[in-house]
Amino acid sequence: MAAQRTFRQTALVLALALACVPALQAADSPIFFFPGMMVSNLTASNTVSDKCMQARSNVQLWPPQVLDLVAGRDCWYQSIRLNYTAGRFVNGSGASVWADTLSPLPSSFNASLAIWVAELQKMFPNYKYGENLFIMGYDWRLDLNSMGSSSQLSQLAAAILSRSSASSRAILMGHSLGALVATQLLSLPEVRARVKGFISYAGPFGGTATAISPRVSGELASLVPPELLQGITLPIPGIDALVREVTWNGVKGMASLAMLLPYSAAYANGTDPVVVRTASRSYRVSQMAGLLRDVGDTLLADTFNQTHTLDKLITAGPIPGVDVYCMYGVGLQTVRQLVFNVTLSDKIAPLPSAYLYGRGDSVVPFDSLRLCDRLTSGSGKVRRIPGTSGKHLGIMRESSVLAFTKKALEALRQRT
Repeated sequence: MAAQRTFRQTALVLALALACVPALQAADSPIFFFPGMMVSNLTASNTVSDKCMQARSNVQLWPPQVLDLVAGRDCWYQSIRLNYTAGRFVNGSGASVWADTLSPLPSSFNASLAIWVAELQKMFPNYKYGENLFIMGYDWRLDLNSMGSSSQLSQLAAAILSRSSASSRAILMGHSLGALVATQLLSLPEVRARVKGFISYAGPFGGTATAISPRVSGELASLVPPELLQGITLPIPGIDALVREVTWNGVKGMASLAMLLPYSAAYANGTDPVVVRTASRSYRVSQMAGLLRDVGDTLLADTFNQTHTLDKLITAGPIPGVDVYCMYGVGLQTVRQLVFNVTLSDKIAPLPSAYLYGRGDSVVPFDSLRLCDRLTSGSGKVRRIPGTSGKHLGIMRESSVLAFTKKALEALRQRT
């Protein structure tokens, strides 16, 4: 009897002691963030070939350096432009170009992203950059299909799979073009099985008329965080015209820009509105391939049906097994039509003489942004951000959006 009493007392003490110990937490779900258009750095090596008179290794191709644009523009163009062979887009002649799949911690050169990382770590101190929080670099020159036919998607998928598990499923987050890349990755069954949630910020699932500007007139500012262009913004006469000329030349044949051109799915009842007016004709949504041909980009015109396929991302509806959240801005003036007082040709055009506006997030129209809603299921998964807090380039770091992000992440982290 004494032995039994001693055993029961010991068991009671152990039970009380264990009750005072916090329950073991499951490993934190790793977070993988995909940044927007032209945010990922591109590194290049090139041989002596055609316009490149000197071999170079591991040089920064993007963001561009002043010397590249002043003294070595022809080689820079050759390195950053894509070629097309055997049914897919590839690097230019003599060039090898890549983005680091796991990007270094953002610095002042990408202040917007650095602020976002700091805010997320403030909300969730257990997330450490490079351990369970990652920014994914990718080659933003490519369209989604080209990412699949090259090693790009497989590299991104491998990084996610190697840092997640069946018991610690990942959370994907993406801004703008990065949201589209993340959605494409979720079409892969092996990735989908390792992901519990996805947060899309300002995903242009139906394209945008703003994507026309770089290819027609070299205007890039509305698509790219301004700090990325600081290295070539010099206080000298004519620098703005030089930057536009370099942009216009550099984006020739850029498959991602063709992919981002407007889709009829982003307009009510599949209408076919005019998105460009010139001195001699108008171009409707259905005539974007013709627009590309008229500005001299025969490569993008000929491959248009291969690259312009974003509408397929949302046709299947919600993503099985993945909770999707959509956050995007509404109510801001957003370009829906560009007006040029010249006839477009294979020469750089002046900036538009006028714009017609609708509503959206200042870059992407509302009807394009709301296509993300089709990927969600359940209630409370869509957040439409009014006013300047929803502005396309800065949406992630706005206080109201950070609050919504925190709620979404808390819900996703509790999900098994």
